[in-house]
Amino acid sequence: MEVQNEIDLEIQENLDDIKGNIKVNTQILVNPSDWTVETILSLLRNGRININPAFQRRSAWDVYRKSAFIESILLNYPLPQIILAEDKESKKFIVVDGKQRLLTLLQFSETQTNPTNQDQVYERFKLRNLERLKELEGKFYTDIQDDLDLQSYASNFNDFTIRTIVLKQWDNDALYDMFLRINQGSVVLSPQELRQALFPGDFTTFIEQESSSSKAIRQIYDTDAPDPRMRDAELLLRFFAVKNRLGVNYNGDLKDLLDGTSKYFNENWDNENNKLKQQLSDFEEGYSFALSAFGKEMFPFYRFDNDTQIRRFNRAIFDFIMYYFSNPDIVKTIKNTHNHQELLQNEFKNLFKDNDLSSAVISSTKSKWAFSKRLSKWAEALSRITNTQIGSPL
Repeated sequence: MEVQNEIDLEIQENLDDIKGNIKVNTQILVNPSDWTVETILSLLRNGRININPAFQRRSAWDVYRKSAFIESILLNYPLPQIILAEDKESKKFIVVDGKQRLLTLLQFSETQTNPTNQDQVYERFKLRNLERLKELEGKFYTDIQDDLDLQSYASNFNDFTIRTIVLKQWDNDALYDMFLRINQGSVVLSPQELRQALFPGDFTTFIEQESSSSKAIRQIYDTDAPDPRMRDAELLLRFFAVKNRLGVNYNGDLKDLLDGTSKYFNENWDNENNKLKQQLSDFEEGYSFALSAFGKEMFPFYRFDNDTQIRRFNRAIFDFIMYYFSNPDIVKTIKNTHNHQELLQNEFKNLFKDNDLSSAVISSTKSKWAFSKRLSKWAEALSRITNTQIGSPL
């Protein structure tokens, strides 16, 4: 199969994951308003619109794109609308669309150089590569604010209005569907950014932080930087979901599984956090074992097609490899098996000669059969290698 087709399959799986079981919802209320930048900044700073300062690590915009956005405001050009969903209980707003723009507003308007609360500070930037307003080149917001000749720009910035859509009486599936439709032109979609907002808590914070620093995930995505679309956070969440909640929470809908896992571990963090931290350590060890066992000529998360490995990370393979390799007892048993590296490589390659397995690897996660087939086939392979009985969670 061509690499482009493999990419298309990953995108389609992401689309299927996001869609969920959408029901026609005629009750959702849409309230359009024109909010000034000053109003938006006030809501951001007092926590009514939630953007964690840590999100800066995942910024998808460089300083030039941010500067162009600010210059458009100062030139009084119309901008795309921001979409927020109001939580009916907390009255706080979840960002459905516009998070990069909101982050840019916060960063540009930041005035503190030595803040007392580091958790509330956003990294400032100087305006760069401006096309029209050359007099503002290289300036911070505070430079503009304090310069008598430029103060009018600061006033214009604060008074500028942005069309803001506030959604009320929504449900989670409707927000995921909206997220999909807004972002359907993206190369790779991940609903994790929205999931982070829908299910806040200690576990959600843990996933965001650990996925940013995980050596294994950084190598998988071949970058030291956190992913702007939070695919790395979603991948770690996916591991914990398959490891712990597959037999409890999986009904054929991966989105429901990931949502349910987030909700469960947020609510039970005090009782579960030590176990999850140990599993994270086992995950890192299991990834290192996978790399060493498969060797330099074979990557553990690429599938085979006609004896040729398709050089594209496959999340379905990641699921079944890491489910078993994150089990220290299984890894120990494999290591104690004579010639285990060659046996593992041969078994892995032969998996894809099974038409059912090949089909299951490229199937949507909407199929519980496909998920079960992937796990059980690899369990059978490991059982043959170790001459022990290794079971499947489905």
